[in-house]
Amino acid sequence: MFRRRVIAFLVVHGLIALHLVLWYVVDWKAIGAIEMQELFRSFIEKNIMTAGSLFFLTFIVLGVLWGRLFCGWMCHIGQAYDLLAELYKKIGIKMHLFPLRFGGLMTWAILIWYFLWEAVSNRLSQPPGKMETEWAATTPWELLPGWLNGTLTLGVILLILPILLGRRIFCRTLCPWGALFGMANRISPYKIRRTGDCTMCGSCDTSCPMDVEVSREINTAFHVSSSACTNCMACTAACPTGVLEFTLPHRENRAPQKRELLPKLSYLPLPAELLFWLMTGVVGYIYSELYGMGIFLAFSMGLIVARATWKVVHSVGRKRWLATLAPLLAVLLLWTLIARDGVADFHYDRGRAAFLKGDYASAQYHYEKSDRWLWQTPNLLIYHLYIIYKNTGQEEKRQDLYERYEKRRRAQGKT
Repeated sequence: MFRRRVIAFLVVHGLIALHLVLWYVVDWKAIGAIEMQELFRSFIEKNIMTAGSLFFLTFIVLGVLWGRLFCGWMCHIGQAYDLLAELYKKIGIKMHLFPLRFGGLMTWAILIWYFLWEAVSNRLSQPPGKMETEWAATTPWELLPGWLNGTLTLGVILLILPILLGRRIFCRTLCPWGALFGMANRISPYKIRRTGDCTMCGSCDTSCPMDVEVSREINTAFHVSSSACTNCMACTAACPTGVLEFTLPHRENRAPQKRELLPKLSYLPLPAELLFWLMTGVVGYIYSELYGMGIFLAFSMGLIVARATWKVVHSVGRKRWLATLAPLLAVLLLWTLIARDGVADFHYDRGRAAFLKGDYASAQYHYEKSDRWLWQTPNLLIYHLYIIYKNTGQEEKRQDLYERYEKRRRAQGKT
């Protein structure tokens, strides 16, 4: 199974590399970005069928037959997770299991709020024309972050999150595309099914990178029905008796299980998990707009902050006060800084909304408040304030803002 994963990893990344070489080196530009965002950015919002849109729609349709197989075998993030899990095991790095009930709901929240809602809103504000086909309408790197941001995002997602929260944590809690593929998983005829007598050894449970309670599902529903299942076949490979197969219903063994079910996963208490997701959502929402972090890095930070906060608070009652004082003060300081950026983000949103409505007085008030609180002021805020100062005759402020912007450009090596 490991060799198969290596082959799948190399094939997928070989195709990605070939695409980039054809576009940027050979100058063959018949096929543009193969990116999931294209379904929302181009197809839903603008009525343009691009290569990325067709790619995503194709795998949603195929998901109705094979379920979430794309996530298990073709997603480069998922493949990297699985290979890193093997590497961590060999070098002795432990990935701490942290089961969460509502990770799937967070993936839907991100999908709806940051992709679907924005695409539908833009479509309704400026109704598109008739359907067009432009396979190369979007360049391969157009929708991706810059090198620095992209490297930082991948580093956090692949190297830090799994150590703190377990295998495939991004797939389980943040990936919006997994939400759609998981929905297809529900109706797919191909599933992981029990085809013989289960010995209840639990190997399938411990092997599952998505924390699916495989043994419980195959002995109650006789197949894995969870939308989190990626059909990665890790459980079928781990089963010592070979009674798990990725197959059709006619192969399913529906004989009642005589052995007692294994204990359920130990989740956080419900109020604690709700608070965990509230902290994740607050941090993700604030930083998804600030400092150019982007959605996935911002919500990954949210997971890290929530995990650290839970760990410190949970240990307060179990250790001596002096032992937890320093971590507790560090967490309080961290949340103070987050609150500061929350205030800045609030005024930034209000200022932008007022500017778009032409209410320059309100926009100036909120933008100046935001500018005062931010660690790094967005270029859009500076640009809007410049227009406000220019149109309202505040020449001294306009000149100071211009000099400040030019100083930033010089520091960045721009002329």
